[in-house]
Amino acid sequence: MKALGLRSWAVLYFPINWSVEPGGLFAGAIAAYIASLGLLAASHPRRRHLALAAGFVLLSALPPLQQLAIGPDLQKSRLLYLPSIGFCLLLAVAVNGLHGRLRWIAPSILLLASVAVLQRNLDAWEYASAKAKPACVAAAQCAGTANKLTVGPLPGSLRGVYLFQNGFPQCVELERHGRPLELEFTTPSPEAQWDPATDQLKCYSGASKPTTRESDWNLR
Repeated sequence: MKALGLRSWAVLYFPINWSVEPGGLFAGAIAAYIASLGLLAASHPRRRHLALAAGFVLLSALPPLQQLAIGPDLQKSRLLYLPSIGFCLLLAVAVNGLHGRLRWIAPSILLLASVAVLQRNLDAWEYASAKAKPACVAAAQCAGTANKLTVGPLPGSLRGVYLFQNGFPQCVELERHGRPLELEFTTPSPEAQWDPATDQLKCYSGASKPTTRESDWNLR
């Protein structure tokens, strides 16, 4: 009931990645978005059409029900791609219940605010991808000519984006131009450690002092 009645609807109405604090301009867009939703709530659509759209959302959310505990970083929000179709139908039915200029003003504000939210969410994907490749470069540089490297625990996701769940060894080998490298993930005394403060993989000499071999890519 919590997944169907609260979590899924909260993500559908506010598909915002809260892992990064929003700025003032984005807050203004959200305020306009909420105002447009208020106009839709005051409309008088056909209840049969509303029930059909809401039923579409609920039925399509049943298969991944056990995984719908979506957090504020929107990880696993892909599970709501199909229910979002029914949600768009629900908004369309509500817009159809408006009259006069409100039928154009409310959906226009809703659309513009949704584009702003989408771009902000895509920035998280860009940030994560910009941090992934330098980590592979840093690991390759840290290993040097050796065939083995011990690495501390790596984050599975960054700002809600899957990061090093899979593919990290292959990524490092690509940076080594195909030379094989055995990666051993260990907690005590790793030669390379992920720094959550800067979201970088750093090399350590004897697990004491960081060297200068981490990548220094300029990020936007």
